[in-house]
Amino acid sequence: MSFQIIAWGITGAGHFLNRSYQVFKELKRRNPELSVNTYISRAAEEVLRMYGLEQKLVKISGGDYLEEIFRETEQGSSSPKVGRFLLDRYDALFVTPATSNTVSKIAYGIADSLVTNAVAQAVKGRSRSISFLWILKARSYLKCPTILTGNNAGTVKPAPRGKTALTAQSLKKTASQTR
Repeated sequence: MSFQIIAWGITGAGHFLNRSYQVFKELKRRNPELSVNTYISRAAEEVLRMYGLEQKLVKISGGDYLEEIFRETEQGSSSPKVGRFLLDRYDALFVTPATSNTVSKIAYGIADSLVTNAVAQAVKGRSRSISFLWILKARSYLKCPTILTGNNAGTVKPAPRGKTALTAQSLKKTASQTR
């Protein structure tokens, strides 16, 4: 599967935040044509500052159209930029790292943050653009029974037990396939 335009949702999980950043930085290095739009929750804004990554995100999302950084504090309650999921703008959506709170909200259909709204719109849109949706719980990054996948029916369900979660190696493999 080839990705040219992806959305990256960041929540307030600090665990594996740096690793997630490194993975997306590597994706951009291997495929400069890749566009990454970053969606940052209110809690993630705080955590990115604590980890010194806030200013570094421009290496991944440089500012052009579909390479923007959207902060929840700048979007307001209606999160208008998530409408791009209904317009079929993205090939994939990754939410990593994800807090247990975010994973729970997604599982119950609660969309009250920028990132959970993005997921809701991606699933609601039933668009071909959301080929898959990986949600990574920070504490179980390497093997995660709570990975969620989107399907064309517009529903979200847990992935099969034992499925391996998104890792740096699997993203690097994806990056090499998009050349």
